[in-house]
Amino acid sequence: MINVLVLAALNLCSSGPLNPIPPIRAFYPEDYRASRINHAMVQDKNEILYFGNDSGILIFDGIQWERVATEPDRSVNSLALDDLGFILVGAQSEFGRLVQNQEGQYQYESLLHLFEEKERDFRTIWQLQPIAQGVVICTELSIFLYQHNTIRHLKTFPDTYNNQLFLTIGYFTSINTMVFMYSMTQVFRKSQNSRIFGKTS
Repeated sequence: MINVLVLAALNLCSSGPLNPIPPIRAFYPEDYRASRINHAMVQDKNEILYFGNDSGILIFDGIQWERVATEPDRSVNSLALDDLGFILVGAQSEFGRLVQNQEGQYQYESLLHLFEEKERDFRTIWQLQPIAQGVVICTELSIFLYQHNTIRHLKTFPDTYNNQLFLTIGYFTSINTMVFMYSMTQVFRKSQNSRIFGKTS
């Protein structure tokens, strides 16, 4: 959780051998008018910043702040930029993306319908991890792959309730004493005293 947003911007005019430290500015809840708790951050190709906040998605263009709520209104725990330039949003029992209308205003578009109905009770999306084949969706119990406006179930871990699945750049994740390794065809689990095992369903 991030209670204060601290942004460092590289200013070519003020940075150099005599002044190598970029300017830093802190933003407080009074500045962006939302919850003090922030969970995630991502930047798009236009250098606009997006934050996952308990009050929704915060957008900062370098001058002003904007807040977009999910529908229904949820705490946003994870964000990611997909290969089409959309900001993907992972929240409590909700998954979607940011789109812009004809006036250029940001709106939230739910993609929950892409999940099979029996898989929609995933509780919380803790992480969205872009990879070459799409975006991996990590929930409390399962891992999914979002690709080309479709969602494919990869693996469910029934013994990880109330734990968080996190993927790193190397596609490894740890839960307590267990380590999971993900590939495009298999998800393996390795405990301290067992071999790697388990294929994706």
